[in-house]
Amino acid sequence: MSKTTDTNDSICPSCNYEVDTHEGVNHSDKPSPNDLTICFKCGTWNKFGPELQLLALEDAERDSLPADLIAEMEMISSKIKKRNEN
Repeated sequence: MSKTTDTNDSICPSCNYEVDTHEGVNHSDKPSPNDLTICFKCGTWNKFGPELQLLALEDAERDSLPADLIAEMEMISSKIKKRNEN
C-alpha cells in the first residue's frame, strides 16, 4: 500500500508543477532537506531544501552521486519523459 507524506507546497524549478505530497522509495520515507526527488510531471531531478521546497539539483551534485543511484534515477526520469511524449 502506498503511503504519501504531505510536504510544503512547492514548485518544480523546471516545469512549475505544484507538488504537495511525496512518496518515498519504500513508501514510508519522509523527505528531509537535501533528499533527492524526481518531478512526477517532467522527470527533472531536484532536491528538497531546508523547508522541503524543491530546489534544482546542480550538475556537480548529480555527478557526485553513486553510479547505481544515477542509473536508477535516469531510468525513472526516462520513463516519466517517455510517458509525457504520448
